[in-house]
Amino acid sequence: MLHYLMILQRETGLLLFSEKISKEFKKLQPELISGLMTALNEFSKMMRIGELSTFISHNFKVVISAKEEISVILVIDLEDNENLWKSCAVEVVSTFRKQYNLKKIAPIESSYFNDFNQTLAKILQKYSWKIVIDQKISLDNVSLLLFFDLRNFTYYRFYSNNTVAKSDDETLIEKTLEITTTETPEVKTTEGGAILYLIQEGTFGATLMLTEQAREKDYLRVQRTVAFIVKHFSKRFSLNQQLEKAAISIFGEETIREFSLYDGKSIPEIFRDAVEPIRILENIRRLMLRGLLVLME
Repeated sequence: MLHYLMILQRETGLLLFSEKISKEFKKLQPELISGLMTALNEFSKMMRIGELSTFISHNFKVVISAKEEISVILVIDLEDNENLWKSCAVEVVSTFRKQYNLKKIAPIESSYFNDFNQTLAKILQKYSWKIVIDQKISLDNVSLLLFFDLRNFTYYRFYSNNTVAKSDDETLIEKTLEITTTETPEVKTTEGGAILYLIQEGTFGATLMLTEQAREKDYLRVQRTVAFIVKHFSKRFSLNQQLEKAAISIFGEETIREFSLYDGKSIPEIFRDAVEPIRILENIRRLMLRGLLVLME
């Protein structure tokens, strides 16, 4: 979560704009942080280690982006994805510089930039999670299943009961982004008695929450299906017409007829249109394993 944002004149450390988002920072004097940032950057230059881009305090992480005469500082949670908020900081820097030409403003006073809060609100809207689908499903041992798309900060929510609040969704997604890496894209962990299976591949990912009683042999299939969905999230599936008879002989006419309803559709479209999307995608995974489908962009 973003808690605080400030924009400084890079050379002087002069505060140009600040936005206090969470209550922890409501009473904070912006000049204190701007003075701290200036001192830290001077120390970095003295030590010849370049300008700071991030640093971590006891409770928060600070992300910094600088361009020409402007620096942007974001204060976020420790578990937040640093790269995502760096992208946000870069966009804020770029937009601020386009909106205001500091070389033509004299004397520079922070009140001049007050109207940037409207522009900032539009930027931050892109970096807040938006739910596309919130659907109840029936899957043994599964409490919650989230699929997310980092390209537009959207996610798809499937739940089997109401024990997990929607307010926890963002925390679970951010946990997935924080724990998974390129080297370790799939992680299994526990939290509050529940089993969590976390996966990310590129701009797509998923969080699978299983009940405490779940045994690995019972949820292995759904785990494989979740991994399959993440890997092929942006793809479309079509039956190889030359293998239609083979597909019917292996899976039965009813399964192939049902698949035909989703032939050529992307996974988000299947989420939207299917009554039982996870079961449909499990069948698609099995068809893919047999080489009976063609992948399309």
